[in-house]
Amino acid sequence: MNDPIFDSAILVGQARSCGPCSLCCKVAVVPELSKPAGAWCSHARPGKGGCAIYGSPERPAVCSSFQCAWVARPNGLPDAFRPDRVHAYVTGLTTNDGIAAHVDPGYPDAWRTEPLAGFLLRCSLRMKVAVSVGAKRWAIIRGQLVRGPDAKETNA
Repeated sequence: MNDPIFDSAILVGQARSCGPCSLCCKVAVVPELSKPAGAWCSHARPGKGGCAIYGSPERPAVCSSFQCAWVARPNGLPDAFRPDRVHAYVTGLTTNDGIAAHVDPGYPDAWRTEPLAGFLLRCSLRMKVAVSVGAKRWAIIRGQLVRGPDAKETNA
């Protein structure tokens, strides 16, 4: 399959800046701050991007070391994939054999709309794809939704 977005998504380029995006500050769980998934971190600057404690010792290590795929792989994911635009951010799986889309619970169907839906579907033909929306989880394997709350569906 020749897919320029997918094929270059695995290439690491020089990281880009988050810009006005701070979606990870809402979607991610941060145990050190007792921050649950889906709630804005008290240090986040929604719409302005970044963190009020960026670079300070109070910033949790999990936040300091985090980069979504849009930031880490600018040669692979175009501007249209900026997390605050698609209401989700993509990361690699900790098992290094796929990707995960972490979706803003305020937009629970964002992963089912373009451009993210097509990207996840194409990726699922080559690797594991996990999707999370709050506590709900799905897996897409070879274009099929195989488990999760909507497992009765036949296509992602």
